[in-house]
Amino acid sequence: HALMWWLRVEEPQRTGRLARMTMSLMWELLVSLLILCNSLFMAAMVEHSIVAQTSPDTEANDADMMFAVEAGFLAMFAFELALRLFVHRLYFFVAEGAGWNNFDLLILLLSISDLVSQRYSLPQSGNATFVRCVRVVRLVRSLRVVRIVKHANALRRMLLSLMGSLIPLLWCLILLWSVFYLFSLATVQGVANYLMTSTGDDPVWRADLLDRFGTVSQTMLTYYKATCGGTGWGVHFEVVRRTGLMNATVYLGAVAFTQIAVLNIMTGVFVENAFKNAQPDRHTMALAQRRAFIKEANELHQILKSVDTDGTGNISEAEFIRLSMDPRLNGILEVMGLDIKDAHLLHSMLRKADGSEEVNMDFLVHSLIKMKGPAMSVDLQALAYKTDLLHERIEAMTVSRQKRRGGQAPKPARSRE
Repeated sequence: HALMWWLRVEEPQRTGRLARMTMSLMWELLVSLLILCNSLFMAAMVEHSIVAQTSPDTEANDADMMFAVEAGFLAMFAFELALRLFVHRLYFFVAEGAGWNNFDLLILLLSISDLVSQRYSLPQSGNATFVRCVRVVRLVRSLRVVRIVKHANALRRMLLSLMGSLIPLLWCLILLWSVFYLFSLATVQGVANYLMTSTGDDPVWRADLLDRFGTVSQTMLTYYKATCGGTGWGVHFEVVRRTGLMNATVYLGAVAFTQIAVLNIMTGVFVENAFKNAQPDRHTMALAQRRAFIKEANELHQILKSVDTDGTGNISEAEFIRLSMDPRLNGILEVMGLDIKDAHLLHSMLRKADGSEEVNMDFLVHSLIKMKGPAMSVDLQALAYKTDLLHERIEAMTVSRQKRRGGQAPKPARSRE
């Protein structure tokens, strides 16, 4: 029953100044600015905790002030969240942005628990586990700055690309580990064979060799440093080449194979995955299409107003023919994929659809925008439906006429599906 009640939560009517304020762009900018200020303050708190370890007097003097500022930020965040809860009601938890809303609520609750523990529990607690838990809570609080990402499309796409690359990163690390492991086995075996047959080596060089290639794990770390920018590969090569041509060849082959083949393939996988994740989501695409529609409609309105000499808001046939020769309109229509071949015929069609002698300006703009682009599936279905209706009316008229003449009505043909 609780689940069914939750699923039946309806969107409330958001009216009034409070609703307009909380859903306005200016309000979102103010909240984002508050989050940035809070993030800077958290950085100052972390630095203050370091200074307090060397100067106890500083901690005693500034502790109350830091607590008051932190409580002020928390009160402002709680007030902002309470306003949104009041406007959206229970729909706050199931709306389109419910993920961000629940995230804000979680951060607020963690911030309150951190503030309470900081004021009452932490100074008197010597429990190391408790202290670590509080530190984790404070670290999670810093994630509030992630909320700004939803207002920056470019930054959000970058973050989504990074998050989408976590799984490929795991597989790339496994691939690197496998490559380093196989080459390390061969290298360590070769070094072991050399050490069993060699005598009179320099003790310093021998210790350096064992430090770099003495075990499989050390050799894997050496390969990682040599191929991923930790140290130059030549430094390790000067050490291993004295153990024989075979070991030097294996080392050079491992470095070349990793840098030329493995790392380039991994880069390609990351780029491809980042490109897929950087594609705009449905909300962004719908918003972009809406903005393009408004821009085109405004441009068409400005041109139509320039030819509407009588100021009636309607376009006559003469005005439309004169308008069809306007290079500004032709340029916009070419971008939209429209080319007016017969202005008289087009005006007649629009006038018939509008049901008046002159075409309304808003109706003309809407019709021109609707005509752009290829016919969609819904347009073809609408055309087929209207054709079926017309076919049924013709059959009904034929049957009615045959009955009036006293003849036998023809058998109705099957309507096409």
